[in-house]
Amino acid sequence: MTKRFLFYAALVLSLALSPLAAHATADIAGDMERGVWATNPRYMTFGSYNGNTLVWRVLEVKDKDNDFKGAKTAFLLLDDLLRDSSDKVEIVIYDYSSNSFPDSVMKRWLNDENNGFIVGLENYKADVLDTTYGPDNRPRRWSGGAASGKSKVFLLSVGEANNVNYFANEADRAVDNKTWWLRSPGFENSITALVLSDGGVARNGNYTSSIYGIRPAIKIDLSSSSSFINIPVSYMLIVKADDGSAPIMGAKISLVPSTESAQSATIYSNSVGVARFANVLPGEYTVKISKPGYIAKSEDIIITSSATPAISIVANPTAMPDKVRFGKYDETFIEWSVLDIVNGKALLFAGALFQSQFDMQGSTIWANSSLRSQLNGNKEGDFLHESNFSTEEAAAIDAKASATGDAVFILSCNEVYSYLTDANMRFYDDKEWLTRSALNEEDVEVISPGGDYGGGIQAYTRYLLGWVRPAMWIDLSRVTYDAGTNTLLPIEK
Repeated sequence: MTKRFLFYAALVLSLALSPLAAHATADIAGDMERGVWATNPRYMTFGSYNGNTLVWRVLEVKDKDNDFKGAKTAFLLLDDLLRDSSDKVEIVIYDYSSNSFPDSVMKRWLNDENNGFIVGLENYKADVLDTTYGPDNRPRRWSGGAASGKSKVFLLSVGEANNVNYFANEADRAVDNKTWWLRSPGFENSITALVLSDGGVARNGNYTSSIYGIRPAIKIDLSSSSSFINIPVSYMLIVKADDGSAPIMGAKISLVPSTESAQSATIYSNSVGVARFANVLPGEYTVKISKPGYIAKSEDIIITSSATPAISIVANPTAMPDKVRFGKYDETFIEWSVLDIVNGKALLFAGALFQSQFDMQGSTIWANSSLRSQLNGNKEGDFLHESNFSTEEAAAIDAKASATGDAVFILSCNEVYSYLTDANMRFYDDKEWLTRSALNEEDVEVISPGGDYGGGIQAYTRYLLGWVRPAMWIDLSRVTYDAGTNTLLPIEK
């Protein structure tokens, strides 16, 4: 696979084992210490060449660039080598004889506004800066042309190629096992420096009439009026756990809100994983780490066109406990047993919260029952009223996961005996509690105080009441877990 298919920017999410502080705002302060751009590169996507969208590696961002009257600028290098329409690397000469980049055939072609490389940057050309540069490797006996020049598109120098802030090592410079041109002159008039196929820098590279690959470089304006402010950005999220035993194997990473090109990716290692998101518009997002059987963790981030520095968040998915708090009833937190977890959804089952008839009109069919309406209604006195469940909590309840299609329901007899496999598990404080299974046209099944079937409750009873133990499915990707209070907290949208 060539690097053209790996056009993604890197954002390191260092995942701590603690389940606390899961939804704190990320610190996006710029970290410009030595090496940060090399070890955590970022990328921007714009322009085209031979029908291929161009992805640029961000080598450096300067908030106040004195070379451009204090403007905010970014120094970009094409992440791949230029390719032809059949996706093969183009190999071309530097010049017929001169190793002076300002006078070279290479420089003229890169900046030719009719037939050159810059044609593919037409929509952004106004904010591609005219950059002044020198040879940056000029030997004392060098006798080539002009030492310095100015253009919108240029090549890297030897010094820039060796800059540890731009490239972490030789492998980081290497592209598809191909050699590519630098602009610095070699030790003879007709020799120019190169980056070799293994990423090594050859100061005295080869004759300018040789043929090698090209990685154009540009500097762009990132001021508030720049056309680059809303350029889609590509990110590669490298997800690490502080402890290799952290349960992230098989977890999924996703951005919220998601886009067509920013779908979730899976972590394939216990200690490290990679998620690639292409063409993400700058803005506010939530990074979510989720895994079936675990409670999702999330963190707010801001993605900018000028490349967001590394962010450290607490986002390690947490194993689902046996009991959790979620919502309230009569101003008291409800404690739920976790009966099952399927496809990232958890089945919660409450204790006996209140007494009710199954149906006030005498039906034994759950779909027609007044109890169903009471549990799923949001009027005052109903179970899902806002005094019991916030809007965000209610949104985390997944009705589609329920066999009845309801957000809240009571278990059937089959479900009771599948999940609560012995009488001690079914026993609840000597209370007789309702199931949604009809015994006959007049009675519904109940679980007796001893945990076994009772004799049923007559359906036409407006006087006999059974205890109600609500159940619901929760989408674990929409909640976080506060271990301190043993509570599921909704992720706000």
